[in-house]
Amino acid sequence: MRKSRYTLPSLIGLLLALLCSSCNDDDNYVYPSVVTEFVDAHVNSSHFIDQIINDQGETFTLENRISAKELQADSYYRSISMYEKTDIQTKLAKAYSLKLVFSSIPVPVEKFSHGIQTDPLSIQSMWRGGNYLNIVSLPKAQNITHGFHFIQDSVVTRGGITKVYLKLYHNQNNDLEAYEQKTYLSVPLKSYSLQKGDSIYFRVNTYKEGLKTWKFTY
Repeated sequence: MRKSRYTLPSLIGLLLALLCSSCNDDDNYVYPSVVTEFVDAHVNSSHFIDQIINDQGETFTLENRISAKELQADSYYRSISMYEKTDIQTKLAKAYSLKLVFSSIPVPVEKFSHGIQTDPLSIQSMWRGGNYLNIVSLPKAQNITHGFHFIQDSVVTRGGITKVYLKLYHNQNNDLEAYEQKTYLSVPLKSYSLQKGDSIYFRVNTYKEGLKTWKFTY
């Protein structure tokens, strides 16, 4: 049976671990070959993160299990990780950092009884990875936690083709726009059961272009 997947609704998530390797001043020191990408992190029954699954569907067992006592056991959490694939044949990896990111199932627009905030921000990049829409956003902030959510405006199916219309909820909570703060977001798409030819429209209120829509076709 597939274990449950959980998300953490916060600004930039919880830094679980940052594992640093010491090095000397030797110019011949070789740094490990690492990748940084969105993953699903598995918390086992002993409250350790022992596996990660990337958006290509590859599952890697971590050589260095990461303590996650504050997270629910036997669960998956959406994260962004910097890790090294240490053995491709046996699917082993070493994690250097692992941070939870905001990832929550889109909520129908009518559920927002207290109104919808779409404060502006910038988008550095956005792409579909597996069953997620991954976003690197750049809200301007100083020291107040911003609120994020994903809003489902509508789902339209005609002629066997489904179009999902989403937009970003962003409440800067009257924070000063002091500097850009890189914030990772990931929209779960699995519940829509999208097929080839279906599409997603994701709308964001941006600083430079106002309301801007990104389209992703399966």
